[in-house]
Amino acid sequence: MNISQLFTEFKHVELPGFVDIEFGTHHGRPKKSFSILRWPNGKPCGILNAWLTEVSAVTTGQTTRQYCVNVTSCLRYCHREDLSFTDLNDSHVYKLVEWLCVDKKHSQFSTSERNNNQVIVIMQTFIEFLLWFQREFLDSAGVVLIGEKKRSARITVVPKKNPVTGEVSYTHLALPPRVAPEDDVRAMPDTYIEKIEDEIFRRSDTAYLPLKAKAKLTNNPTLFLARSEYVYARRMYMKWAMKRFGLRPSELIETSIPMNQNVLSMRMISLPTKKKRRDNAEIRHLKLKPDDCEHIVRYLDERNSFLEKLNQLGQRPLHQHSFFLTVSGTPLTTQSMTKDFSRLAIGAGLTNLKVCFSMFRHRFITKEILVHIKQILNVNKPNRGLLSEPVIRSICERIRKKTGHGSKASLWVYFDAAFDDIELWGGIDETLDAYDTIESLDDEAVRLRHQVLKQEGDDTTLVQLNSIAEQLRTIKARLSKPSF
Repeated sequence: MNISQLFTEFKHVELPGFVDIEFGTHHGRPKKSFSILRWPNGKPCGILNAWLTEVSAVTTGQTTRQYCVNVTSCLRYCHREDLSFTDLNDSHVYKLVEWLCVDKKHSQFSTSERNNNQVIVIMQTFIEFLLWFQREFLDSAGVVLIGEKKRSARITVVPKKNPVTGEVSYTHLALPPRVAPEDDVRAMPDTYIEKIEDEIFRRSDTAYLPLKAKAKLTNNPTLFLARSEYVYARRMYMKWAMKRFGLRPSELIETSIPMNQNVLSMRMISLPTKKKRRDNAEIRHLKLKPDDCEHIVRYLDERNSFLEKLNQLGQRPLHQHSFFLTVSGTPLTTQSMTKDFSRLAIGAGLTNLKVCFSMFRHRFITKEILVHIKQILNVNKPNRGLLSEPVIRSICERIRKKTGHGSKASLWVYFDAAFDDIELWGGIDETLDAYDTIESLDDEAVRLRHQVLKQEGDDTTLVQLNSIAEQLRTIKARLSKPSF
């Protein structure tokens, strides 16, 4: 399979808007992100790019990029079979769906490239494009490429109405059945977090550097060590912030430096709320504990030290206001942070397991439900019968303000996970103690361990710190769920 990317994303562009005939002026449409597609042979896919231009007028964020990701496989299929869009028919749709379902990962030939749900998303996006193509170009020519059965179209689609929004979308009989996501709301286990922490620590130790990295260290040790220290600080803060606030990756990336310069005095962090179909994200404000402030200030100090070091070495990168930076001092993208986390998970030996940022979010929400059940019901060992629908709605509304969920209903599924925790630990107080106290000690042990190594402390101190970390992990392992 050709794995080269078929789209290019542009940041901060101006697309055609409208012309004011009366005043003879043109008004563009500024977009934070816009993507265009090309065929596998490198030629631009003009008709799809015209569709993406229209899509961008009614969407926000990186929607066009996601649409490009979705239809890339369809472009590859059409190019491989030497088909234009007007050549397609129901038979081709069935073959395309079959290919999407059986296609294997290029690095793991025994593993499917995508599951049924992903195939459905890809095909629904492609169907959306073909319906637009039909309306804009083929209807006027009397050609019926795609439509409902009564139109005798070459591709027959079936309308489907959303019972909640009333919106109508279209599907095809070739699409596979949906599958229930595995561990869809599974919280990130302690053991996974610990393995990722170990991998972050290992990658910061010059003794474990690969040969190519050691060559860079020899050529410019000052720059290399400055980059290494910053990347360590960035990764550790990423892990901590995900665990502490249950953020979406883009919310962490787009955290504002100016808004969070005074966290020590304000005891509050300001975070953007993404996934709201708005170019300008709403800001939510969360209260902080003293330990939280120390984590944030420590990272910002490391970040500032890194930028100062780059300036001293004659490297003055642009966009130094970005919260997360690359090793060159430029803004880190959400995609790059996600790939970096994936590399950490693989390096930690978590290759055949589901490990993703959303699991930190599930962990945070489950913990928040426990906290609010305790506050509202004022009991340590509640049962499900005590939770009436108004109580659940009240808890969901409180948590929604912290997580930025658009709908309270999407939080209901987490209550079962919270009660499972209560049954395991014996009560809410015990559960929250296990979440907070031991985690705090573990974070501090990991930080001191790195600090000693960085300052080349004596071996005895490092052995003691390693022993503390190991004891903490032993305690946590005894308290953890068997599935973890």
